[in-house]
Amino acid sequence: MITEKSHTRWVARHRRSSKVAGVLAGACALALATASVAGACAQGGQSDSFSHSSQNSEAAAWTQWSFDLPTADNPLADPTICTPDEQGPVWFLPAASDVNQQTTCSIPEGKWLVLTPGGTIETQDNPTDSASVLRAEAKAATDDIGEVDVTVDGNPLRHLDRTRTTSIQTLELPADNILGLPAGPALTASDLYLVELPPLPVGQHVITEFARYDTGVNAGWTPGRTLQITVTPNRHH
Repeated sequence: MITEKSHTRWVARHRRSSKVAGVLAGACALALATASVAGACAQGGQSDSFSHSSQNSEAAAWTQWSFDLPTADNPLADPTICTPDEQGPVWFLPAASDVNQQTTCSIPEGKWLVLTPGGTIETQDNPTDSASVLRAEAKAATDDIGEVDVTVDGNPLRHLDRTRTTSIQTLELPADNILGLPAGPALTASDLYLVELPPLPVGQHVITEFARYDTGVNAGWTPGRTLQITVTPNRHH
């Protein structure tokens, strides 16, 4: 889920806050009870199929991707949008920005998937806010989350508490960004649950992401998104 500074419900908590349902840590290490993902793990596992320097770097990459797009094309602002074509081995999936969102996605085979069930992004809108202040605010807001859930084809990922990660970075915001800030650099702290899934087999899949806020100004809020995913075969000529 995402709560952000000046856009719909996710902006409501704090003008600087961007609550995100997010995750990133290998599904192979999370004891995922689904045959499609278990098979992908058995064929090579995370370290053989996808390389990344750290959870922090992937959190930073997901955050930058989330705010790179202008509002009109951003899946965080419009739940009917999945993602535009993405290059490279990773396909970022959008977080939930409200309750019971439904999204349809078409994704080429062979893509690792990165998604987020819950967390917070704090973006500097006051020059006096330091990285440590932003980090502390992000942590406090994510601590309000009492539960996060991710399922793949009806099977839950376990040990999601192990996927929580933090990062500090400078975002390059486009004009007409969903934060409502001027275009250009913006210091940002994230505290996210960030999940990484190995490539799914060609065909139809359903991924759900959900967060429940137990405390704080968003107490009782349960943002969630159901992603109807079609993995399409690559055409080799």
